[in-house]
Amino acid sequence: MAKILEREDAAPPVQAEQEEQPQQDQLFDTQQEEPEATPEEPQLPDKYQGKSVQDLVQMHQEAEKLLGRQSSEVGELRKVVDNYNPNTTHTKRT
Repeated sequence: MAKILEREDAAPPVQAEQEEQPQQDQLFDTQQEEPEATPEEPQLPDKYQGKSVQDLVQMHQEAEKLLGRQSSEVGELRKVVDNYNPNTTHTKRT
């Protein structure tokens, strides 16, 4: 078997790893020093500026009612169109 001889001028691997560690720490330290973002107030569109929370809730509820009413109208009109033109169907044809 061959013997492994150590050179006297060679540093043990453990010391080399320890010397590299501070350099790596310095690299990580500079990357972690990012300025913290300050929380900013969200910019509201002009039509919502100066409105109270109650006003905004009321506006939202009215918009939902209008959307529901319009959806019902579309459904009714689809039925009218289907009855008017019997060749039109919304079912799958095979």
